[in-house]
Parts: sequence; structure tokens; C-alpha cells
Amino acid sequence: MTLSRQFIALLVLMFILVFSGNFWSVLSNTREYLSQQMESHAQDGATSLGLSLTPYTDSMPVMESMIDAIFDSGNYSDIRLVDLDGKLVLNRHNNIRAQVPHWFSSLFPLETPEAETLITTGWQQKFHLHVMSDPSYAYSDLWTTAIDTVTWTMEAFALALLLAILLIRLILRPLRAVEVHADRICNKEFPGLLSVPRTRDLARVVGAINRMSTKVKSMVDDLTKTAEMLRSDLNNDTLTGLLNRNGIIAVVSQHKTDESLPSQGYFAMISVSGLQELNVKEGYSAGDGAISLSAEIIERTCKVESFPDSIFARIGGSDFAFLMPGADREMVESPIAGFCNELNSRLVRYNAGLSVHIGVVEYNKKMDFGELCKLADGPLSSAQFQRTDKHFCFAESESIDGESRGKQDWYGIINGALENDNILMGLHQIQFISEEEETSGLYEVCTKISDDDGNSIPAGDFIFWAERLNLIESLDKRVIKLSLGWLAQEVTMRLSVNISEISLHSDDFMKWLGQTLRANQKLANRLLFELPEKGILGHLDKAIKFVDISKKYKVKIVIDRFGASHSPIDYLRKVSPEFIKIDGSYILDIENDTEDQVMLKAYVDIAHGLDIKVIATFVETKEARGVVEEQGVDAVQGRLLGPPI
Repeated sequence: MTLSRQFIALLVLMFILVFSGNFWSVLSNTREYLSQQMESHAQDGATSLGLSLTPYTDSMPVMESMIDAIFDSGNYSDIRLVDLDGKLVLNRHNNIRAQVPHWFSSLFPLETPEAETLITTGWQQKFHLHVMSDPSYAYSDLWTTAIDTVTWTMEAFALALLLAILLIRLILRPLRAVEVHADRICNKEFPGLLSVPRTRDLARVVGAINRMSTKVKSMVDDLTKTAEMLRSDLNNDTLTGLLNRNGIIAVVSQHKTDESLPSQGYFAMISVSGLQELNVKEGYSAGDGAISLSAEIIERTCKVESFPDSIFARIGGSDFAFLMPGADREMVESPIAGFCNELNSRLVRYNAGLSVHIGVVEYNKKMDFGELCKLADGPLSSAQFQRTDKHFCFAESESIDGESRGKQDWYGIINGALENDNILMGLHQIQFISEEEETSGLYEVCTKISDDDGNSIPAGDFIFWAERLNLIESLDKRVIKLSLGWLAQEVTMRLSVNISEISLHSDDFMKWLGQTLRANQKLANRLLFELPEKGILGHLDKAIKFVDISKKYKVKIVIDRFGASHSPIDYLRKVSPEFIKIDGSYILDIENDTEDQVMLKAYVDIAHGLDIKVIATFVETKEARGVVEEQGVDAVQGRLLGPPI
């Protein structure tokens, strides 16, 4: 019960007590007064009638007429004339009942007084006259008094209650503001400070809330800054801000086990020649300028304009690495040639001794970073030593294992799977460290498709092409519908479904999603959506709209690959997810990497400070599980738990 309701309840209780006492007192006094009035009335009637009858004691007809006249005109219920022997000579009785409720007359009974007088003739006693007042009029007066008392008391109470409610609301307004403020803090928001009320007690409460809000915000901000600094120091190059060697090694390692990523693509090594001579001749600041210029051009022309999903890193003093997942030769060759020419032109103008060479190789994600570098070293050397103006070289595609499919092939396979319902769903278990009823039975949906020959194709092989061929929204819709159908059969299961970046930003998809969730409200609360961190950061306003639609139907939000974007993480407060999945690059070798352990602990502390649960992915060994549990994660996922079901 709220404090205002408690005050109102107390006020009502006090009113009932006061009203009851006052009501009883008023009616008791009124009843006593009316009883005295009836007694006096009876005595007056008996005395006056006795005197009137005295001259006519020998004439019974006259006495009878006089008694009838008095009885008919007065408020009397009974008049009796009795001789000296006790014999009833004459009796007049009125059976009229009072027009009041029976319960009222029983609760407040009135005694009917009887007056007696002696009728004499001279010195001789003749009769006894008994007169009793009629109580019906007294009961009517008492009932009217009761009604009036209740009426004016209730009117006064209603006015008092209204004023009390207004006053209570006015007094408690600061507490309501405190409640709203506290709720916003629980929702990972940190609004400005509350205004301090004049009431001393409330002022202390509001002041304490303001101090708590400031301290919590400061703690969360400090944790966020610490985590970002640690991440930057661990994975980023201080000069260019790009990923460093550790960063891209972690990314490549994560690609090897992430089934949602393309299975093949292109890898390039870029080397700036003449940098050492420039450092000797003009100083290290000139060399740093050349490196920064190179990074700027490569990132702009390749990563931003041509390959937005690519990974770009500085892996040495004058060496860069460029990973292009899902790309084919047709997509790669023209941009590589273009930015290579631009980069060389700019560097030559910067310093005549500088030049850039690039070695490009096709890869599959089974390779680690060392293998990629070794594979790309050959075409890089060819580009450096060939006697032409062409500064780049591609490795022969025959050197790479794997089946090559074209755009039309992939369109036929994916579209055929959608039309023929050749979509297969597997489940990856998410196991919570502390088994709780609300989090038990949670699985991530992993999707495969089959081609016309019945071959199963994992998501990492076709998702890239589904996005490129504008089929990803249809695929996401189909997976959600299949998941809802599964939930209808498995009443204890909860399913986590991955949402593509394209669907996340699509207004049409969000409209469809709202309609679908509304039609399946009883199942939606057992559904989770995994949103890619990169997709959230790309269009935060769209992502928040998607989240709002989902949460309207009690669908929980999971941020997938958290920490992979190497971007500020203050967006967590706006999105307010229930879970975050730590990017696998931090987990794959965590039992041997203390820096990854520090980063994981920082992420866990930030998430728990915002009331967000943490899931560690790619947990492959018991040792890794032990380490992540020590860092405080809430759940684990990976091959240690077994293959998908």
C-alpha cells in the first residue's frame, strides 16, 4: 500500500471512530431529551384530564366523551380509567407504530412513560387515571436527528477528505519524484538532480537520492572509461587508432568458430616501403605522418567506401593487414587497384622515397592469422619486386581450398530454400552458472539451409549472400515464424533468435514484427532477439525503435558480439538489454591471456552495474569455463556444452 493510501486509510479510520462516538453521543442525548419530553407530556395530560373529569364522576357518558376528545387530539398511546378496586372502567389504546426502521428502534429504544393521577369527589376518591405518551413521534424526531447528523457529518468528511488528499499529494510530490528518479536509475538512466523540497524530512531523503544517483553514475562512467581504455590499449594501435596485431589476431580467431560469419573472403597485406629511410632523414614525426596518411586513405577508400564489414589493422611499423569477409575477386580487384594508385600518388607527393605494395589472397576461415600472413607474403613479395607500375598482386585462386559459387548460384540456393521450406533449425544451449527457474531452458537458434542436392549449408556460408541479394529479411521472418511454432510445442523452452543488421534497420521488417508479436503474445515472452552490436551502433535510433517494439510484447533483448566493435559502450543505457554476449575473441584463449581476463572482468562489472546479465560465448574447455566463472559471468555457451540439438 502506498504512503498516500496509508494516510487516507488512517484518516478514514479516525473519521469512523470520531463519527461513531459523536453519533452515539448525539442520539443518546436526543433520546434522553425525548424521553423526558414524553414523561412531561404524559404527566401534564393526566393532570389536566383528571381535573376536567372531577365534576363528572357520576356521569360515565360525559367522562367517556371527555376522554375520547383528549385521546383523539393528543399524542397518547394509552388512557385507562380504573376504579379503586382495580377494575378497568374505560380504556383507549392506539396501535400506531413509528415510521422508522426496526433496527433503529431496536438500537435506540425509547421507554414509554406512564403518568397516573387520582380523581376525587370532595374528599372521596373515585378513580385512578393512567395516561401514556405515544412514542411514534419521538422515534420520528430521533430518526430525523440521526439522518441529519449523518448527512452533515459525511458532507464535512468528504470536504475534509478532498482537502486531505490534495494536501497529501502536495506533501508527497517530492517522494513521487524520488520514485520516478529511482526507476530511471534502475533503467540505466541518470537524469539530473532532483530539486530539494522545503520539508526537512523529505529534503534529507531527496538529498540522499541525489548523492546516490551522482555516485552510481560516476561509478558506471568510471567503469566504462576503464573498460574502453583497457580495450584500446589491448587491441588498438596508438598512432592510427586502428586494430593492432593482437586485435586482428583475436578477430581472425573468432572468425574460425563463428558460424554466423562468411566462410571465405580475401585477405591483403599492405607494406609501405621507404619508411626507415624517411625516419633517418626527416625524423620519426615524418614517418608517423606517413603512416597516419596511409591508414587514413586505406580506411576511407576500402573499409568505408568498398567493404564496410571489413577489418583493417596495423600489424607492424609499416605493415597493414586487411580482412574482407565474404568478398570475391570481382568485388576486390577494382577497389584494391584504385586505392593502391591513390595511396602511391599521395605518398610520392609526401615524400619521393615512399611507395606502397599489396599482396592479396583468397582465404577460408579455417586459417589462423599466421597462415594468412604466410599465404599473402608471396603475392606481396611479387608486387614489391615486379618491374611494372602495378603495385599489387593476387595469389592464384587454385591455392585455396573450397567450393566457389557465383551470385546466381547463391540466389538460387537461398531463394529455393525459402520457397521450399528447406530451412533447418538447430539449438545451441545457453547454460546459466546458477540455475534459476526464469533462465532455464534457454537456447540460441542456429540456422542452416539445404540445396537441391540435400547438402546442408551453415549460416556462415550463406548469410553474407542473403544480405547482398536482399533475401535476409525474408530469411529472418521465416526463422522467427519457425521459432514461434517451436515455442508453441515446447512450453518450457526459451529461444534466442539472431536478427540481421539489415532487418534491424528496416521499417517494413519492424512493422511486420509488431504484427507478428501481437498475434503471438502468449509466446512472445519466451522469445529473445540477438542484435549485433555493430548494427546497433550504426543506427542507434532505429535500434531503439526495434527494441521498443520487442519489449512491448515482453521479448527480451540480447546484444551479440559485445566488445567486437571497439566503440564506446555508453549505448547500453539507451538500449537497456537483458543480456550481453561477450565477443568470442575475448574468450577463445582466455585461460592463457590475462589481458582478456581483465577486459572480461571490466565488462562484467559494467553490465552488472546496469543490471544486465553476461553470457560468455565460445567456451571450448573446462579451463576456459573456470576462468570466465571466476570473472563473474552469468552464463556460458560453446562447444563444451555439446553440439547443437
